[in-house]
Amino acid sequence: MLANGPVLVPLDGSAVSERSLPYATAFARALHCRLVLMTAAYISDIPEHGPWSEEMVNRPRETCLQYLAAVRDRLAVSDAELVVKVNYPYEAILETAREVDASLIVASTHGRSGLNRWMYGSTAGRLLHTSHVPLLVVGKEAAETAASGFAPKHMLIPLDGSSLAEAALPAALELASAFGAKVTLVRVAPFSVEAFPMMVPQMYWPTLDDELVASATAYLEKMRSTTPQPVEVKVLQGARADALLGFIETTGVDLVVMTTHGRAGVQRAVLGSTADRMLQGRAPVLLIRPEEPAAS
Repeated sequence: MLANGPVLVPLDGSAVSERSLPYATAFARALHCRLVLMTAAYISDIPEHGPWSEEMVNRPRETCLQYLAAVRDRLAVSDAELVVKVNYPYEAILETAREVDASLIVASTHGRSGLNRWMYGSTAGRLLHTSHVPLLVVGKEAAETAASGFAPKHMLIPLDGSSLAEAALPAALELASAFGAKVTLVRVAPFSVEAFPMMVPQMYWPTLDDELVASATAYLEKMRSTTPQPVEVKVLQGARADALLGFIETTGVDLVVMTTHGRAGVQRAVLGSTADRMLQGRAPVLLIRPEEPAAS
């Protein structure tokens, strides 16, 4: 469970990376976990990653440690652990996560590019593909609306009927108890013209729409009956990402908990826009990598 290990916050000295700090400190406090601040003392030969100061070139580890100590002082979290690794950033993060047995990694995205920019060469995209530690992602919109004392009051868990998507439930319910937040389980039912694009014209679309909504409702009610604490359920219709983002805007959802992939599989989920689009919304997204079923 999330409360078993510390909250790991990778920082690179930029204002973008530090947007994750209010969230990380709030999660550590609510889960009674210690905070681990880390950075990679890695001098890149890529021009846009410089120029480097003389101190960073000559004393990379000491310079990074001074930076992390300044962040700790600013947060007023005296017991936060500081870790400096000399390695490529994503390898340094994974190594630190293993060593401290992190239960959560908190990181920020760069602007509105969302997951797509991560996926092609950046640190966070590699984390998503290789780390089994839950990853809390703070997008640009979420960072702009965050207060210093983040405390989610309404959590959204998108489900698609698969056991892979349902793997987000234990962590979400644990967080709901820790923060005292309301939980809404949501399933998006597609319109029948989208679900059955090759259907013959004689079929009656409104009837099929009703059946799709009824099936989604029955599924959510079944899930509600099995959860150990009260939850609300909601069926939406339309394109999945658009419907979820609209629900977030209109209901004040301030935290989304979902798996990296569900029924559609990892390639479609990660590269196919739902997770990506959610990162562009006003709520941070906790991404959990589910265990794949063993091949028979």
